[in-house]
Amino acid sequence: MKISEILQFFEALAPFDTQAQWDNSGFLTGDKNSDVSRILVCLDVTRRELEYAKKNNCGLIVSHHPVIFKAKKSFTAGDVPFDAAVNGISIISLHTNLDKASGGVNDTLCEILGFPFEKIPAPVSDGFLNIVELPEKMPVKEFAGLLKKKLHGNISYNEGSGEVKRIGVCSGSGAEFMWDAFDLSCDAFLTGEAHYHEFLDAEATGLALFTAGHFETEEPVVKVLSQKIRNTFTDLEVIEFPSVSIIKTE
Repeated sequence: MKISEILQFFEALAPFDTQAQWDNSGFLTGDKNSDVSRILVCLDVTRRELEYAKKNNCGLIVSHHPVIFKAKKSFTAGDVPFDAAVNGISIISLHTNLDKASGGVNDTLCEILGFPFEKIPAPVSDGFLNIVELPEKMPVKEFAGLLKKKLHGNISYNEGSGEVKRIGVCSGSGAEFMWDAFDLSCDAFLTGEAHYHEFLDAEATGLALFTAGHFETEEPVVKVLSQKIRNTFTDLEVIEFPSVSIIKTE
């Protein structure tokens, strides 16, 4: 299977021109004309993922977070992108384009919650915002417990108005969009991470702000994306990276 064919599939699934202006999604290392039979799908590309790909003879890594994000003035031995190229491993990263895509990161997070949701199109929040509707009002503490059960992470939250029903959702680091959710009559906002002052600002307006972890709100898309690739390219062997290098206390 040519990498260029897989790249065309991703372009249809989550068009690269929909990525945020500051992002660097796309084909980042390697040769588009290379043939691959086994690929690794992961959230990040660090030394661990690269060594795992080498060990399992994967010719392509597909990641969510870009392996090259900020501008670099050199690529030398020890740099993950350089070592990937030297070892004949190509890398495609689908970041903010996959966040926004139908069936992408944010939709996957909403589907895990198990309630009806709607996508809010750009220009509002640049298309990153979804809204989940609960069937009836739920106490804030009860909703926090539901998040912990569904996402298996540590949940931080403020009390807000005490109950939630209409919830803005943006996976990862999306607290900047909570005011768009507030303007759309949401009484709560869920994201991966937020700053202390953002909790204070939300509390002052009665908005319940929940954070469930950057990893926890994005990692589920690895399995979803892997299955989409398997369903389309039946001759490809797709491997999911099994863990994250962040260690948390219970």
